[in-house]
Amino acid sequence: MNDNVHIGAMESVRIGDNVLMAGKIYISDNSHGSYKSPDEASSPLIPPARRSYFIKPVTIEQNV
Repeated sequence: MNDNVHIGAMESVRIGDNVLMAGKIYISDNSHGSYKSPDEASSPLIPPARRSYFIKPVTIEQNV
């Protein structure tokens, strides 16, 4: 794990063995808004506090 790595977890973030992480990365299991497709994208004009809140576990497998 390099410098300036930020990990935020409300449910879980699991990181397997032998994972290399560069500097200046952010891993989170939660978000204000969705960007799955143009039809479901959260408008940047809506403040984050008013967007839907999503929490989903994150798993980074081994040897990544």
